Parts: sequence; C-alpha cells; structure tokens
Amino acid sequence: MGPAKCLAKRPAARRRALARLVQLTAGMTRFSLTLMASLMLVAAGVSAQQPALHEQAERGDRVLLEEVMPALTGTPLGAVDVAQAPLPGGNITVRRSDVQRALRQAGLTSALKPGEIPKSVQISREAIALSREQLSAQADAAVRSATSPCELRDARFPSEVRVMGGPRSFRAEFNGLHTGTVTGAVYVDSSGHSTRVPVIASLTCPPPEVTSGQQLLAIAVVGQVKATAPAEARQPGRVGEIIRVTNRATGASLRARVLDSRTVEIVP
Repeated sequence: MGPAKCLAKRPAARRRALARLVQLTAGMTRFSLTLMASLMLVAAGVSAQQPALHEQAERGDRVLLEEVMPALTGTPLGAVDVAQAPLPGGNITVRRSDVQRALRQAGLTSALKPGEIPKSVQISREAIALSREQLSAQADAAVRSATSPCELRDARFPSEVRVMGGPRSFRAEFNGLHTGTVTGAVYVDSSGHSTRVPVIASLTCPPPEVTSGQQLLAIAVVGQVKATAPAEARQPGRVGEIIRVTNRATGASLRARVLDSRTVEIVP
C-alpha cells in the first residue's frame, strides 16, 4: 500500500503532521546526499566546478601531491613527491600520468582512482627580480662573513637575478681565500628554494698562519684516545681552514684543520 493511501486513512491533523514529517525527511535526505557527495569529491581532490587546468603557487624545490590536489594537504598521501618544481618565474604542467607514476614509485598505486586525479595542473613559481645593487646590499653581510678574516674590497654580481618571493636569507661560499680575486657563490634561500648566484670578490688577506712546506704537529683524536705525529703542510692555510698535510713518519697524505701556526688536527 502506497504512502498516499496510508495517510488518507488517518485523522486530518495526524495526516498533516506525517506529511510534514515526510517532507522534512525528504529534504534532509536530499541535503545529506548532496553533502555526502560534496565531501566525497573534496576528499578525492575533485570539485564539480574545478577546471581541468588548475594554477597552484609552489613553495619548494619539489612538487608534492598536496600541491596538485589541495584537499590532500596535511595527509600522508599529500606528501608524495610528484615532480621537480619549476625555477622562479617559470611553470610546469603536472599531468595525471605524472601523479600515477609517483604513486607507483611510492607503492601507493591503488590509493587514488584515475578519475579522482585532475587531468593536468599547472604549477608556477612567484618570482621577483633583484638588481645588482639590491643583491650587493642584501648579501653584503653574508659575503663579508664568508671572506673573513680577509678584507672585502669589492664584490661583483650579475646585472639581475630572479629569486622566489617571500622572506629571504643569504649565505656565501668561496673557493679558497687569498689576496686578489676569488670566485664563489651567494645562495638566496626563500620559500624553500635556493637560488645560486655567482660572485667575484676582490680581497686583501693577512698572511696565513701555516705556509706550504711548514713543519707541523698533527693531532688525531679517536674517542678518548689522542695521538700526535710530525707532519708537513702541503698547502697554506688559516686557522679553521682544512689543508692537506703529509705524515712524515708514514708518508700518508691527510686532511687536517689548522688550529694555530704550529698545530693541525686530522679530520676524516
């Protein structure tokens, strides 16, 4: 017997109450189904209105699955490494096949169905341009720290570099320090990405504490055991620098850190 016939046999007030209850229940059911469907789509990283090509700002050197499918942010699945990120100012397209390959490599082939993965997602990097003058001013402290105890006379940078937007920090490395011209690099770290910028510096350096051919005392420390041996410097070095020395007793070539003008410590 259908709902209409059942309602017809009941008193009018009760019929009206039951009819209202049926309407409310039906409405709630439709709402619940709609909500459930929406939640399922969100959980899968898919939206009914989501375009096939989606732009997402990228934050590090690698593109993670959560950046392709934002609904997975903060989940173990979202941490799957998908691709190499683009350079600052550039962009790449991550395709469904790229995601599937990454899932296979992570041993998660069945974690997502093909239909749950967007066909393609464009990952782009926000970038800003730093002029030579800006870079010189902002990286000055890092360059001076890396060239200490030498006196920095000049540092030359490219005319312009593109780096990631956001807060930036600088560090510098040089290929040995000596009076005259030395080459190295400044690394601009921002938003999880490091941009290498070549730099040429002119220095005036004090004489090194150790000169090539100098006789030294080499110290080796292993646990609680300390041993010493006579050594000869194969290259000049300042306190804190690592140089090559020769063990005069065995002829072995070793790496050692300069402690002072007469002593070095063997390093692995």
